[in-house]
Amino acid sequence: MNLFKIISIDIGTTYIKASMTIFDDKNFEFSIKEMINSKHVIVSNEKVYEHIPAHVLGEAKRLAKHLVKNWGKPDVLIFSSYLFSLVFVGRNGEFYSNIITWLDRRSEEVLNYVKVHGVEIYRRTGCPPLPIYNLPKILYFLQRNPDIVKKSLLLDVKAMLMLHFTNEPITDLSSASGSYQLLNIFKLKWDDFALEIANVDENQLPRIEEGDYILHLRSDVAREMGLSEDVSVVLGLYDGGSMIFGLTGGERSVGVINMGTSSMLRVTSEKPVIDMSNNMNLQTYYLYRGIWIPGLALNNCGIVLEYIAKLINTNIEDVVENLYKINIEEFIAKPTPVVIPLLYPERHPRMSRDIGVWVLGLREGLNMNLFLASIAEGLVLLLKLIGDIIQGCGIDYEKIVASGKIAQIPFIKMLLASTFNKNVVFTKIPDAVHVGNSLLALTSLEKAVFKDHIYKISSKFSADVVKPNSKLSDKLSKDYEIFKKVLEFILMM
Repeated sequence: MNLFKIISIDIGTTYIKASMTIFDDKNFEFSIKEMINSKHVIVSNEKVYEHIPAHVLGEAKRLAKHLVKNWGKPDVLIFSSYLFSLVFVGRNGEFYSNIITWLDRRSEEVLNYVKVHGVEIYRRTGCPPLPIYNLPKILYFLQRNPDIVKKSLLLDVKAMLMLHFTNEPITDLSSASGSYQLLNIFKLKWDDFALEIANVDENQLPRIEEGDYILHLRSDVAREMGLSEDVSVVLGLYDGGSMIFGLTGGERSVGVINMGTSSMLRVTSEKPVIDMSNNMNLQTYYLYRGIWIPGLALNNCGIVLEYIAKLINTNIEDVVENLYKINIEEFIAKPTPVVIPLLYPERHPRMSRDIGVWVLGLREGLNMNLFLASIAEGLVLLLKLIGDIIQGCGIDYEKIVASGKIAQIPFIKMLLASTFNKNVVFTKIPDAVHVGNSLLALTSLEKAVFKDHIYKISSKFSADVVKPNSKLSDKLSKDYEIFKKVLEFILMM
């Protein structure tokens, strides 16, 4: 058999997405034939921000059925899902809660208790004391509704999907590492100390396996979706992990940047490196088969540009269009403001409070394009902060791969290369998560041809390499020093 069909289902924070990928081993062709999506139904009020389990499961099956109708039955079904999710599920699969997402803020009320043990928990799990993780969520509900916690399985979205599709409450190591704040990243097991703080039993948590673990689809679900009962179900990674795998093909010591609604910089590492100072600056998660991904994700990226668009009474499309028109020589030659673009609290202990967007150095004669360029510069300088933290912890990387809609803007490309003073590879991958899922599905089949060619396949999506501009690097270096001083002043307030 030369053609392998893969349905990838990605449960993102905003959308439920699915794709059909076909790999032709004989002609070495790898192509995504169709991508479709559906928006989450959101339950929100004040500090509550939840997704509805039945809707997520129903839409995942509906999208898959659509792809089966158009392209035929797949050989493999693989899942990825967002981090920081928690749902309380009964032993028979009944739901006692909606899916509590990272945007839910109720756990802020108990965060001080986590902070008391913060350094010790961080040095075991790689997760600093932040309200996004499942540990503080569990503690919050133990205070408010202990009976539900004690009688429930405490599942993330991935484990919820697997329970429904395969009858097994199981999650992958990357999702467990990045969501719960309960996984020991050195032993790759649930951590006894963290479990004691959470006051839960290990048997309430999902079983954990590598992302290429293969399961069997439930017969009734297979019939409902129009799939063969012998289709392989691959556990998969968390969504950002799948993106990293799609961009690197599993290559080590690569810096991976994504700039979309949010942004991130992580490095593929052969060992679990954490920040040994009490600052806990790095989030270090396990990825897959001996790869860890120290780094940091940032809430503030494209979402800041959307806010600015509303502020100046335009739309995000016009803002992006203006960024495409930036004249780099003009940006270098003219004085521009330094912008601290922290519209939302960050996933970093020191920047996790409400700071806002700060603008320093507005001058008469500044045009709108240069103002937008300064905001874009601020977004990139936030990533530079992460890069400095990573290197300060002894993690080296020469190569940077970048993706995301914001990272496709030519001015942003030049900012990234010149800020980090490295060549940056920009990809033309249509959706790196689906590509990563598909590559992982191929490796799970345990056929040497796939494992031998994973990096070759992923490298086919590389689009262009952007080199630093020396004059721009000089300006950015000076701006960065001001940026750091202003940010430090704000953080000390």
